[in-house]
Amino acid sequence: FMLYGFCQCLDTFLYVWTFLPIRITLALIQAIGTLCRLRTSKP
Repeated sequence: FMLYGFCQCLDTFLYVWTFLPIRITLALIQAIGTLCRLRTSKP
């Protein structure tokens, strides 16, 4: 059971340090792109 718990903790740790920063970066790029489009489309 200790190995299973260790694998669960390792999986969560790796998710936080790999996929989360990538998702945050992509969301920021998308938000900046949306703001630029809104700014240029207004007369």
